[in-house]
Amino acid sequence: MVTDISYEIFDKNKIEKRFSGSYYLRTSRTDLKGKEIRNIYIMLTDVESSFRVMKSELGLRPVNHQKDLRIEGHLFITVIAYHIQKTIRYKLKMHGINDSWNRIRLFMSTHEINIITQNIESGGELYIKKCSEPEKYQREVYEALGIKEKPLSNVIMITKPKKKGNNL
Repeated sequence: MVTDISYEIFDKNKIEKRFSGSYYLRTSRTDLKGKEIRNIYIMLTDVESSFRVMKSELGLRPVNHQKDLRIEGHLFITVIAYHIQKTIRYKLKMHGINDSWNRIRLFMSTHEINIITQNIESGGELYIKKCSEPEKYQREVYEALGIKEKPLSNVIMITKPKKKGNNL
């Protein structure tokens, strides 16, 4: 049984210099150049990050499926969501927006549609639906994607009072 381990660094400066600011990728692929290996690695980390975010947003985590059909459905939804996300990010990059998916989601999440309902004296309800004003970043994203800044028009509606005794 091991009860103690000791080590000693002989030349600390040499070790720090060797690994300072460096990142090493190891592969068995001999047909790829360094830049290709790096690009594949970046793509892999991007895919993993995207899947993690989407599975959380879509409520697909944790994966507890035991039947093949459910597993296939889970993967199908995830892959479709990934392709949609990649298409969005590609269009944004064409317009100089190179942010991570998390950052895009964070900034876009503050653009909201507000729905307000208020009972009125006549027995009906006042219903107001209004889209908040987009900020500069949100406008840039919408423009890059060809989406209207306010996808829904404002709605103000007064409903008639319900007749008593009619629950339909």
